[in-house]
Amino acid sequence: MSKQLSDFLQPVRLRPSDVPGRRLLDEIFSDSGRIIPSPAFRRLQSKAQVFSLEVNAGVRTRLTHSMEVAVYGRILAGQVFKKLLEQRLIEEELRIPFITTVENACLLHDIGNPPFGHFGEFTIKAWFSDEKRREQLANIPAAYLLDMQHFDGNPQGFRIITRLSWAKDEYGMNLTCSLLLSYLKYGCQGFKKKLGFFTVETERVEKARSKLALGEQRFPLTFLMEACDDIAYCLSDIEDGIEKELVDFRTVEEFLAARVVDTNDASTLSRLLAVAKDIDPSICGHSLQQKTMFLLFKIALVRTLANKAEEAFVENLKPILDGSHHEPLLSRDGGTILGELRSFAEEHIFSTKEAYDLELLSNSVINGLLESFLPLFKLETESFQKVLDRKTERAELELEKRLCMMLPARHVQNYRWQVKEGVHPEPALRAHLLLDYVSGMTDAHALEVFQILSGVKATARA
Repeated sequence: MSKQLSDFLQPVRLRPSDVPGRRLLDEIFSDSGRIIPSPAFRRLQSKAQVFSLEVNAGVRTRLTHSMEVAVYGRILAGQVFKKLLEQRLIEEELRIPFITTVENACLLHDIGNPPFGHFGEFTIKAWFSDEKRREQLANIPAAYLLDMQHFDGNPQGFRIITRLSWAKDEYGMNLTCSLLLSYLKYGCQGFKKKLGFFTVETERVEKARSKLALGEQRFPLTFLMEACDDIAYCLSDIEDGIEKELVDFRTVEEFLAARVVDTNDASTLSRLLAVAKDIDPSICGHSLQQKTMFLLFKIALVRTLANKAEEAFVENLKPILDGSHHEPLLSRDGGTILGELRSFAEEHIFSTKEAYDLELLSNSVINGLLESFLPLFKLETESFQKVLDRKTERAELELEKRLCMMLPARHVQNYRWQVKEGVHPEPALRAHLLLDYVSGMTDAHALEVFQILSGVKATARA
């Protein structure tokens, strides 16, 4: 029997809700209420989108980027739902659950990003991949160490929402299984170019899938969340570059005009550029004109890309539902407008001296943090438990005791729950505990803790 969209939207959680008998709509609204007030979501306001430690409030953080993606999610999901309703492929009662689940997935999509953005991910992967480091971490079984060598914000985010952001127990936010699987971009059939979830979370993923009677297919609403992130990603970064006056709209225009080769895309680009230049000639100042033109261009392009994504989702609905569709809704290839915007951002935004300087800083900070905690990584299980429980003798493991005291109590409790489950080896769970701490820091806090551990600064802020 073929699947319907209603099969994917169910009011079930990994742990049954404390409020029995609630409707699907109630459960979806409850998801929103668990995400937005959470400390992990709030911390995104101090994590970089591109420019770390930025003082210009007009430049995006991970929080403002996530909110922007969520707005696009609400728009795109609304368009898709309207088209599906017209074709009698979905019921009206699912309108709000459908749209809000996409919106919530968009809010969550970057929640696992470490400090200093993608270069932070790169630094963590490189630290665990170093040959000497692998020898020092020989107590961690190979499969678990491999996870850390492929560290990514996506699996760390799944860990945050299912474990670390807990209210009362080991189920984290205990979001609906529909939302958990909407969040999961990778680790699904046909989508394994990145790590989707860590080995220590396998049971959680399998349980969520079984609750909805699904296999390893990608969840349909994930395609919509991914498209919204694709739309926002490069446009936001380029707009921030214009805000910081690293580039101007004229440079973007010239780049796209020379690089967009597809006939249809070239025609679309001409129309978008015409819209961008339809501004009040009395606007004064080059900088203001450039910002205004890019804003008009962005608005028109978002509308165009949302329409494309909507068409692609509806046209491919059947293979998306049965799990045989393995392509994003929007092409990211070179030659397309979206593909060339990515290229422009890489060449003109990500490769600026300011961006490189911040990446060099982040490399030193994250390497320094992980290196400082190496004594805890290397301890025997029994010794680590003694340190964590503060049962060591005087003058025994003094450095390790002080390092342990830095670990957040919430993360330590999660570690204890996982150890008690007895499913995964303790050294792997301990490594995740330490990585939870480092990757969960904001940019400024990571720098501050690094300075303390390096002897540059005396105390951290309360």
